[in-house]
Order: sequence, then C-alpha cells, then structure tokens
Amino acid sequence: MATVTQRPVRDATQESPPGPVRREPRWRWQRWLVAAGVLTAAIVFFPAIAARSPLARWLVARAAADLDGTASVASLRLGWLSAPVVDGIEIRDRQDRALVQVKCVRAERNLLGLLLNPRKVGRIVVERPVVHVVYDGVKTNLEEVFSEWIHGEGSAFQGIDVELEVVGATLTLTDSRSKESWQVDSFDLKAVLPDGPADPATLKAQGRIAARRRAGRIGIDATWRQAVESDDPLAALEALETRLDGAPLEMLAPLVAKAAPETELGGQVDALVRCKVTSGAAGPALAIEASLAADGLVLAGPALRGDRLLLDRVESTGRATWRGGLVEIDFLRVETGLGNLLVSGGFDLADQSFAAAARSLAEQTYHVEGSVDLPALAASLPHTLRLQEGTRIESGSATVVLGSRRQGAGMRWDGRFELSRLSGVRQGRSVNWPEPILATLAASKDGAGLSIERLECRARHFRFDASGTSERLAGSADFHLAALAEEASQLIDLGRLKIAGDGHGRFEWRWEGASGYSAEAAFQMKQFVLASGGQPEWSEPELSLAVNARGRRAEGDRIGLESAGVELRAGDDQAVARLAAPVSDLRGKGPWPIEFQASGDLARLEARARPLLPRGDWRLAGRFTASGKLTCEEEQAMLTGTRIELEGLALQGPQLNFQQSKSELVVGSAQWRWKDHRLDVPLAVFSGASLGVGLEPLRAAWSQGELCELDATVAVRTTLDRVQEWATAREAAQPAWLVRGRLAGRATVRGDEGRLRVEADAAVEEFSALHASGKRLAEPAMRLTAAGSYDLGGGVLQLERMKLDSNAAAVEVAGNIAWDGPAARLALDGQCRYDMARLSELGRVQFGVPVYAAGHETSPLLYRGPLALAEAEARFGLAWAEAEIMGFRFGPGELETHLSGGLLRAAPLEVDVSQGRLHVVPQVRFGGEGAVLEVGGGRVADQVRISPQMCAGALQYIAPPLAGVAAAEGKFSIDLDECRIPLDFPERGSLAGRMTVHSVAIGPGPLVHQLATALGLGGTAQLSRESTVPFRMVQGRVYHRDLQLVFDDVTVTTHGSVGLDQSLALVVEMPVPAKWRTGNATLDLALKNQTIRLPVGGSLLQPAIDQRELERQTGQFLQGAARNVIEDELHRQLERLLQQGGRQ
Repeated sequence: MATVTQRPVRDATQESPPGPVRREPRWRWQRWLVAAGVLTAAIVFFPAIAARSPLARWLVARAAADLDGTASVASLRLGWLSAPVVDGIEIRDRQDRALVQVKCVRAERNLLGLLLNPRKVGRIVVERPVVHVVYDGVKTNLEEVFSEWIHGEGSAFQGIDVELEVVGATLTLTDSRSKESWQVDSFDLKAVLPDGPADPATLKAQGRIAARRRAGRIGIDATWRQAVESDDPLAALEALETRLDGAPLEMLAPLVAKAAPETELGGQVDALVRCKVTSGAAGPALAIEASLAADGLVLAGPALRGDRLLLDRVESTGRATWRGGLVEIDFLRVETGLGNLLVSGGFDLADQSFAAAARSLAEQTYHVEGSVDLPALAASLPHTLRLQEGTRIESGSATVVLGSRRQGAGMRWDGRFELSRLSGVRQGRSVNWPEPILATLAASKDGAGLSIERLECRARHFRFDASGTSERLAGSADFHLAALAEEASQLIDLGRLKIAGDGHGRFEWRWEGASGYSAEAAFQMKQFVLASGGQPEWSEPELSLAVNARGRRAEGDRIGLESAGVELRAGDDQAVARLAAPVSDLRGKGPWPIEFQASGDLARLEARARPLLPRGDWRLAGRFTASGKLTCEEEQAMLTGTRIELEGLALQGPQLNFQQSKSELVVGSAQWRWKDHRLDVPLAVFSGASLGVGLEPLRAAWSQGELCELDATVAVRTTLDRVQEWATAREAAQPAWLVRGRLAGRATVRGDEGRLRVEADAAVEEFSALHASGKRLAEPAMRLTAAGSYDLGGGVLQLERMKLDSNAAAVEVAGNIAWDGPAARLALDGQCRYDMARLSELGRVQFGVPVYAAGHETSPLLYRGPLALAEAEARFGLAWAEAEIMGFRFGPGELETHLSGGLLRAAPLEVDVSQGRLHVVPQVRFGGEGAVLEVGGGRVADQVRISPQMCAGALQYIAPPLAGVAAAEGKFSIDLDECRIPLDFPERGSLAGRMTVHSVAIGPGPLVHQLATALGLGGTAQLSRESTVPFRMVQGRVYHRDLQLVFDDVTVTTHGSVGLDQSLALVVEMPVPAKWRTGNATLDLALKNQTIRLPVGGSLLQPAIDQRELERQTGQFLQGAARNVIEDELHRQLERLLQQGGRQ
C-alpha cells in the first residue's frame, strides 16, 4: 500500500536550492539514547544519591517521630546490590544527654533484596552500642524517650524473619541523685525471630557487670513461641535460663521504684532460674527451678520509718510447676538472719481478685511454715516496729503454721500462730509478757457442710472464741483496751495515742431449713476513750451496736435477704439503718435499698471524728437530724430524699465564726458510680436564717485518687454584715469598719486534667461601711465578675479577667493568684476607670478632710505580692481636671504612685494652686500602725493667694483668726519640717512646720470680732507682713506661736493650740492701746510697757474670752491709778460685748 505525502506549496518568488528531499537528522536518536542512559544511571545511583541528600534526614526524622528526644545519623551507605549500613547513630533525651550511641548498624541482605521481600530481613548487626540510662528516683530517661514505643500495641517484628545481633554493647545506669553509676560491658546479644508462627524464637545474651567489690556476669538463654493466644503470661515460654553472678542490686532501683517509690536497695546477688516445658498426664507444663543468694542486702524506704535493714546473707531455693495460672510449689525455702519460711502446695493465680484468691486458698492443698527471731528483728527495725526509746528485745519468737489438705471427699484446714517467750529491757528495767499470744484454727468441710471446731485467739487482756457448723455458728469476744494499751506500751511506742474501754461482743448465725436463716450480732463498750496527737479525746460512757438479718435460700444457690437492720447508739446520739426492700441474692448485683435516720449533737460528732481528721483549731456545735434513702448496686450508689436539719449550728475557727440559728440541707438525689469514680448531684440546697446556697448541678470524677473532672454551679445569697461576722475570729476585736449590704452571687466551676475553670458573677446592693469614728461610706450598687482557671497541682489561679464595677470606679485586672505558702500571692495587671467626684466623696468620709475633685480618667494598675500591703508591690495613678482640698484649688494634675517594701511612694507633685505653686512629695507607709501618710520636708506651698475657703480649711488650725472670715486677701507660703499622719486615726499624727505670711488681710471672723469688740478695735485686721508662724500638731492639737494680728492702732500676738475638733486654747497678748491713755504723762508712761494677756477658749466659730483669767492677770500688773483706768475701760468694753452676745 502506498502512502502519499502532501508537500507544502512554496511561493514562486522564493528561491530554493535544488536538490533531493530532506531527511530527519541522526542526532535526534542520539538524544534519546543519552536520556535513557541518564535515567538508567539515576536509577542505579539513586540509593547513593538519596543517602547524601535531605531525603536521608527526612527518613531519619520520620523514624524518630515517636521519640521524646532527638535522633541523628552521621552517614548512610546505600546501594542496590550492597547491604545497607548506618554509621554514627545517636539518640539524645529531653535534657540533651546522650542516651544511645551506636557506631554502626549493618544488614547482610542487599537493599534490592530487602525491598523485593521486606518480610525477610535477615541478619542485622549492631556494633558497639553504648546506652547511658539516667535514673532520677522516679523514672529513667530511657522510659521517657521511648514511652510511645513502650506503651504501644503489637510487635514491630510480628511476621518478620529477622536475626538481630548486638556486639560489644555497653550499658551504663546512673543515679542522678547520688551520682553513682553501674555498668554492663562486653554485652553480646543474638535474637532469632522466624516469620513462621509455628517456629520458635530464641534469645541469647551475656555480658560483664562492673562492680566495686567483684565483677559480675549476666546471661540469658530463652526460647518461646511467637503466636500464642492466651492470657497466661508464661504460655508462650518453652525454655529459659537466666543467670546472675555478683550483680549489684542497686541496678534494680528503677524496677523497684515502680512498686515502691523512694525505696533503697543494695547488695550483690547470685541467681539462677531455669524453666522448661514438660509433658504430663494433665498436659504440658512449665517446670521452674530457681536459686538465689544475696550478700550484704540493704533495704530502706518510707515504709521502714527511717530504718535500714541490713542482712549479711539471704538464701532462697525453690522448685515449682506452672500450668495455666496454677502453680504447684514442690518447695520454696527462704532463710535469713531474721527467720525462715517454707512453702509447698498449689495456688491458683489465674484470677487475681480477692474473692477468687480466698476460694482458691480454701480449695487447694498447701503447707506454710515460718518463724521470726524477734530480738534480731527488733534490733534491725526498731522504728518500723515503733519500739519505745531505750528498749531492747532480749528473747521471743513468732511462729506460724498453716495447712490445707484433703480429708476424704472434703477439705481440712489447720493453723496456728504463736508469739511466746517475749521479754526485754526498757531503760534498765526488765519487761516480760508471761502469757503468749496464741491464735488457732481447726476446720473442715465435707458433704454435710462446713464445720469449725475451733477458731480462737488468746491474750492476757483479749479473748475471742468461735465454733459451729453450717447450721449454727456462734462466737464471742471480750477485751480491756486500757490494759492492752498499757501492756503494749512497755515495748511499743504508741506515741500520744490514748485508748481505753471494756467491751464485749457476740454473734450468732443460724440456718433454719425451710424457714431460712437469721443472724444477730451485738457489741457493747463502756468508758470508751480515744485520743491521738494532742487532739481532744473522744469519750463515750456507753457505746452499743446491734445488727440483725433474716433471709432464705432462693432458687438455685441464691441466698436472699428479707430484712436487716443496724443500730448504733452513743449516749443520746443514734444512727439507724434498715433494709427498705428484700434482696433476692446476696451475691447478686443488687439493688440494696437502705433507709437511714440519725440524730445527735454536732459537738460530740466532731469530737468523735477529730482523731480521724487533720489537726486544726476549729469547733463545731449544734444539733442535727438526718434522714434519707441509700440504694447500692453493682455499678452505682444512689442517695435520694436526704434532709439534714440543723439547730444552733456554729462552726468556729481562727478566722471563722459561722453561726446559723436554724438551717437545713436538702439533697434531692446524688449518684456515685463505682467503676469510673463519678459523683452526680443534680440539686442540693442549704437554707438558713441569713444564708442560702444552691448547688445545681454538681458533677465530679476522680482518677487514681486525683480529681480529674468537675462541673458545678453554685448560687449564694446573704448579707455582708453576716459575712463579716462569720469571717471575724471569735476573740478578735470588733472591726474598725462595719459593712452592710445584700450579696447575691453565682459561680460556675468546670475542671478536668488537674485544672478548674471558674466563672463568677456577684452583686452587692445598698452597700455601706460605718467606721468606729462615725465615718460612713455608701455605694448603691457594686458588681464583681471574674473568669479564670485553677491549677489543682500547682495551687495557682489564673485570672483571665476580674472586673469590679461601682459608681466611684471600675477596676478590671488579669493575672494569677498563687497559694505557695501561708498567704496568697497576687500578680495582677489591668486598669482602673474612676470618677474623681465620687472618689473625693469617699476621701471626705475616710479622712474627714474637705476634698473635692472632678474628672473621669483611666489609669494602668499593677499589683504583685500578698494582700498585706506591707509586703506587696503596686503601681497606680490618679489624674484630675480640677480639685480643691481644704480650700486649696488645684488645676489639672496627675499623681503617679509606686508601692514597694511597705512604702507607697508618689512622684513629686507640682501643680498650680490659687496663683501660687504646690510642691509635695507624699508617701504612705504600711506597717504595724496601719497606713501612715508622710510628706517630705521643704516648701510645699509657695506664694499661694489666700481665700475664705482656705481659711475655713487647714489654715484655721494654724492661724485661728482666719476661722470663719468672710473675706481674705493676700499671699502666704508653707514650709514643712515633719508630716506623719496615720490615715485611720489622723488625731494621732505629728506635724511641724512654718507658715510665712507675705501679705494677708482678713475681714471680720469670730475671733477677730471678739477681740475687736472686747478691746474696742476696728473690725478688720491683717496678718503681719513677711512674718513667720511656727506650728506643730501633737496628740490631735495644732500648736502655733508668734502669730501677729495687726489692727489699726494695735498689734495682737497669739499662741496656743486648736484641736482637730476645733476647740480653742489660746492666749492673746497685746500692749495697752493708745486710745486707752489718759493724757497724764506719768500714768501713760506706766501703761506704755504693760502687756495685756487674754485667755481664749470655746471653739473656732464660737471663741470665748476667759473673764476670770483676765481679772486675775490684770490684778498682777495694774497698780494704783493705772489699774483704775484700765479696769474701767475693760469693764466698759466687756459690758458691750456681753450685751451684743445677749442680743444675738
């Protein structure tokens, strides 16, 4: 078939060279050959390239992803037809310590073979690995780094044919606490894991143990089957031989710490364990032979109470057979310097529950025999046995024999425990227990049932006897606790335990055939006393307990319970519990419905429980009555209809004085789940005369004794005066401030994994605070909202936000509160928005100072430390648009404060005041005296223009003539030498300084008016220009001197004091006015050098001149005619003053 190819038509104008048709060039085929060669080379050299590329690091990172640490590889050697080799492997823990270092890991199969058949790995050789294990007393770094692998599921080698060989390994174990190290070197291991499930796996290992006393050896040879489905941990084992020669027991510390933390173990051990599968009539079994010898054994730990058990040698040998959880011990012998133990027989360990173990012991045959040398034991463990100080046991032994054997078609059990020949010396005095302590058991079981021939215990002050059959079993006990305690205290240190009482108890069980069974028990004790650790003793003149039950056999092996009751009486207090409905099977899953009632005195209840509770200085008083229903089932316990009525409830402690005349606690229902340790309370309400608390709902769960989940909502309603009363110690003085107001709040708490999430919202209405001095603060409404989380383990409350809103201020902070000591420590940051008008109102009430300010500002807030300001650090600022303090008008200003070391410092405050300048460096010191205001010395007010408002404020205490003036003009300055004012009690402060009067003119005021009227002076006056008035405040009074008041024709000088209550104690001094002169040269000359002193009392606004004192003083310096002239003039002026006073 021909192919026609159409050629392109060319333009006639184009020139084309003549010639044949063009063909494809050869270089195009060559390009394809080159590409194929390059691709082939890339495939061939890909492993070598990948080993040196970032891909290698990625592969290492992927392999180490589950490690809690870091891993690195020095180099990879890869080739399709060569065995992979990894050099320089290193794994480091979280503290960057080298954990594993491997020189080289190599495989015998090539890479291509491994990829084509990945389940047949073949031989892998690990050359000279070094493992550095560090133990910190709790766990090792090996466990931390490989925790994901250790707790993972399945086996990494399941179904893989691999042979692992470790050559020349070194293992080092270091205790980070004592810095001691142990080393296993020259360690070789070979493990063969075939891929066939029927083929056994093998492990062989041996190494040298370096030790201070002598070098040891370790060897392991094991064979096991890989695919065995069984709960029996030894079912897969076919053969095992483990040998230890001179191994230091300290190396087992990480394993021992799992079962007994903080336990010290020492010594050297030689051990040999051989296991081998044998066949028999009952099927295959594992024969076990073991021998152990430990030299220089040391054992110490918390359980030994500070003792260190030292044994020169411990030897143990044994032979047993293991078959599916049943162990048949041919013999197990343990010999030490303290005693010996010999065990033989069978024990079923398949079911580890207590009930199953008890049934197994009753059905197996065994013999246990042991003895203890009491003098040797007491010498080794005196604190563990709580021996009295200075006590030595000289003789005595304890022996135990327990046997179980088959007797005909049944079983027989015999047992005996005896402690005899006990004697010793205590502080040079002989102590003897002449009578032994003896307990014996003789019982059997056959087709007729159980028969207890003898079950008794005998001691000098204690007796217990029981005997009977399956149809009737009875027993009784008598004891004298005080005599028992006294006899025991001769040897054993009972500490501050005090116990006394004489008691008798009995019980009886009867099987009545078709009528069922009945059981009764009664217990009485008289003059019971229990006290411990200095706590108040629990004493009961008479204590009784009665128990009764009736039931019958149901279908099959079920035994039902038709009725039951328990009654406990202690004086006037009692508790009664009765079965509310029959129980069909005692061994079943329930339910068990129980109704209970209790009543009694809370003080006696607290005294009974005090020995079991943590110590504390608190007291409980009142009476209670409780009732409810408890239903117990296999999975849960349910409490319903519970009501506790309380009368005269009082709970008092060092910082608690809670009291309620009548209150009630109602729990609608509560559920406890046994399996997951979960508590659910849908609703609980506590209601009292002044307190209401609602819980709706409460859900909580515990894991391993720790709270792991919590969800609760709590609502509270009360009054602040009650809260203050409850929070005041019993013997504390009445607080300086008494608070009032209605409080209502609600809080939600949610928690899991050791953290509690808290959200709270509380409001106070009609808040008021009344000070002992009569000061009163009030806020119509306040609200507090907060949200945060609490770390149960660390004791830290993390506040996401906390906001307090009131008319005066709104404070919003975040941070944390830590309880790491006796007091909480705060670390808070936030801001405060405030209304200066409201804050100044609070200042007027708190400090009794006329303070007025205006402005709405926001300031950052910082607080660090405890609530005690003397130990805290804080920063805060105040700013205002305008202010007036005691008549001083301020312009805009800002005060920055810093609290540290009990001292609240403020930045120097410089503001314009009434055309002058104010410069103040204030600070507040917190300590034993409370808050004390201190102001630095120097000029604090400079060239300030005076005003009537200033005169009515602070200035009237320094210069009494300024009090109540209607007009005032001029300028003044103030210098302080000392200023120390307790803010709670300003009258106790001390103040000293000088007032400089530049030019001050004043209008009529109460004192000026009195002086002008009495002395016939003009109604206006001024203070002496550029004069200085020293002043000081002592014990609530402000003293001044050298105050010169200039009238038109006379200058008056005053000195004395003004109380903070505005009371006056002044003396006014003046020369005889010129207008009083007579024109008689001789008489006027006599009057010229005389001084008139006028005592002034009363108050600032109602001054009173002391006329009697005036007459006494004038009688001293007026002589002859001069006396008559002055007296006439004074009497005339006083009559005018009195007449004006009468008209007023």
